[in-house]
Order: sequence, then structure tokens, then C-alpha cells
Amino acid sequence: MADRIEVSPSGRSKCRACQQAIDKGSLRLGASVPNPFGEGEATHFYHLVCGAWRQPDAFLAALTAPAEGGEPVALEAAEREALVEKAELSREHHRLRRFVKIERAKTARAHCRHCKETIDKGELRLALEVIEDGRVGGAGFVHLRCARPYAGPVESVLSHLARSDEVTDEDWALAQVALADGSSEGSG
Repeated sequence: MADRIEVSPSGRSKCRACQQAIDKGSLRLGASVPNPFGEGEATHFYHLVCGAWRQPDAFLAALTAPAEGGEPVALEAAEREALVEKAELSREHHRLRRFVKIERAKTARAHCRHCKETIDKGELRLALEVIEDGRVGGAGFVHLRCARPYAGPVESVLSHLARSDEVTDEDWALAQVALADGSSEGSG
């Protein structure tokens, strides 16, 4: 099976990236991956925005692929343009798609993937995750101040970040400022 965009026939599937349900009747990306349990391929589903961000190659291929039984799924021009822009940015700066969550460090044992320094207990950090062959796995952490040198134009990741329960609205505002202007705010 090829990568495809289709209408979700039920509300039972979950997005592989954000783990939230994909609503019945909404468009979703079906990305083909090697079947981990045997021969052939399996299909993993994503919300369109999650797929464009986390699986840009599959998303861009699916934009032109015909849906089951016919023409490619039509998207409104503005939505299509925004999703293609996200996918191309993610493709160009592949480390951006690794950022999934902002949280406070629970211990002082983790090291930043960029500067290799220890991330202090209680400091705001970005959790990283990779998707390879359809499998999602943790990939470490990055200081807020190291996000831009590690991955590039990080202001685009703000809309994709989940927040852990201990991150307050004030913490979130600090993180937004730090990521938007590249400062080293957000420690503490």
C-alpha cells in the first residue's frame, strides 16, 4: 500500500504522533511502514497536521496519490499550502520534528543532546522523539537555550509541543519567549 490521505471511517484510530483520536469523517494520513510482525507493510495513521510535521515524505507523497477508488483527496488551497509549508520545513530541518513536549526535568541526570551539559532538576526542557519504520522512541532532551542551534528555526515547533502537567501557564509563556527569540530564558 502506498502512503495516502483518506477520510477516517471511524473514530477508533489514534494518531501515531500525538496519540489523540482521529475523529470520524476527518482527513488522515495513512503512512506505509514495514510490518514489524511479519512480511509486507502496515499502515500507521496521523492527523494531517501531525503527518505533515512528523512524516513529511509520506505526507508529500500522499498529496498526489489517489484515494481509494479515485482522485487525490482535495484540500482547500489555504490548508494545503500551510500543510505543504510545514512538511517542507520539517524536511529541510529534520531535527525540528523530534520536539514533542515541554516539561520540567525530574532529575539532574539527563544531558542536553546539543551542548552535552547536564539539564538541572526542575529546569524546563524539550523532550525529543523519533519515528523510524513506524516505531516511536524517545531520543533525549534539549535545553530551551539549545533548541535553535540544535534544530534551526524553532519558533515553528510551538504549535506542536505538548505540555506536561507540571508546566504552568507562566512556564509555557517563558518557553514561548525563549523559543521565539532564541534567548536562554526558561531555566529555573
